[in-house]
Amino acid sequence: MNKKGYFALNIQQVLFGAFGLLFLASFLVRTINLSYNIPFYDEAVYVVIGRLGLYQHDWWSYNAASWVAGSSFLYPSLAALSYNVGGIVGSRFINVLLGVLTVEVVVFLASLLSGFRDARKFVGGLIAGSIVGGSTIALYINRLATYDTPSFYLFFLGLAFLFWAEKKYVKNGKWYFLAFVALYIAFLIKMITIAYIPLLFIISYFRSRKTKELYFYWKRYFALPMVIGVLLYGVFGLAPTLTYMQSQLVRERIGFLEIVRLFWEKTSYVWLFYIIGTYGMLLFKQWKLWMMLTISALWILAVHLATFRLATLDKHAFLTIVFLSIVAGIGIGNLILSTTKKTIFAVNVFLWGIVFAGYWFLSYQDAKNYNTYWANSGEVLSYLSSEVKLGDTILAEVGPAAILSVYEKNHPVYTTTFDWFEYGKLQGPEAYAQAVQDGYFSYIELEEGPDRSSEKVELHNLIQENLADNYNIVYDNNGFLVYKRVY
Repeated sequence: MNKKGYFALNIQQVLFGAFGLLFLASFLVRTINLSYNIPFYDEAVYVVIGRLGLYQHDWWSYNAASWVAGSSFLYPSLAALSYNVGGIVGSRFINVLLGVLTVEVVVFLASLLSGFRDARKFVGGLIAGSIVGGSTIALYINRLATYDTPSFYLFFLGLAFLFWAEKKYVKNGKWYFLAFVALYIAFLIKMITIAYIPLLFIISYFRSRKTKELYFYWKRYFALPMVIGVLLYGVFGLAPTLTYMQSQLVRERIGFLEIVRLFWEKTSYVWLFYIIGTYGMLLFKQWKLWMMLTISALWILAVHLATFRLATLDKHAFLTIVFLSIVAGIGIGNLILSTTKKTIFAVNVFLWGIVFAGYWFLSYQDAKNYNTYWANSGEVLSYLSSEVKLGDTILAEVGPAAILSVYEKNHPVYTTTFDWFEYGKLQGPEAYAQAVQDGYFSYIELEEGPDRSSEKVELHNLIQENLADNYNIVYDNNGFLVYKRVY
């Protein structure tokens, strides 16, 4: 065997082992301690909506279509089914699996775009996958039972199909259509990915113009289905979408500097990899591909700047991290493989291995902060669950987690949170105050702590001011209070 063949064989063995290690490590860091906290606000909401819809055929009580940033049928159903198997850990575990599969898709995407025609193309893929696999934001959203991970997984899977369809030796039409299906379901699950439709159309259009045959398949099996899909969405989903957008745009209007500051905070640790990767891509004259990936990385920031929204940018930053990681993977891979000397190659691999090991360690430590992102109200919810009877009315500051905790004993409509309330002809704070004065609630759960919005603090104080002689305190522990009606 000649030296070149021997070197190629060793690369294949190393890459195969590295991929297995990456896959295993990505799974383990996401699986450890999935019961880290009670269900987050959104986690509980989706499970409750799904359980009501699937098992009680009630998709309308919460009018979820007007305030959920995606389909109120798709992810809530998945969350409810998995919750029945393993509780909140079961719902989170589904996203762990999808998160690991997202890492695999990123490896494939970066390898597909790298330009190499042999096993060496997977070097860039493994680098990109390593950045995403150990990302703090990835560890955060992949361990959270929300619709972010399923939507993002399908989004990047659709991109992989879209680029794979350009290959001469594949059935182009089939893969273009699969790209449409994956992307469209991703759009339905989480609304924010719809913002990428114009960009994807432009990119895929110019890339499909390589040949007349490819352009024909693109028009028939991707562009046409997407146009039809968007029109159908407009007919059946436009009204609730507009309602959601109007309500969210009214709720906050954040300045550019604050949005950019949070964006930088959540993505800063990946930009160094991106800068090195940029050098590697431009050195190999891959500037068109670099520009496409860079624009894609900044696209979500542009959306938030255009809408003045800061909410959920910490999760949406995952999209940026993936595109930056692909630039880093391709570019750094180019630099590593620019030499044919085994010794230099081995040293490069060893040094980058140390870099990524340190990156994973620091990212994992940083991701632990998200485990306590919200107060753990497990004990007070256990108390409520043990005391509540069917028909009891509950006011819970802790939010939808209270609805979920008493779901088996009391219908969700009997539990009110701090989000919105109507009482007679009254709405909002006035409704809460009057209901408390009248002794409408059987139990009132309140929370005391520094990490609350000003609106919650004001409502909390208003409720306490109106307790009067109607309620006695029956629980006081770790900053959580429960009042019970005296009659």
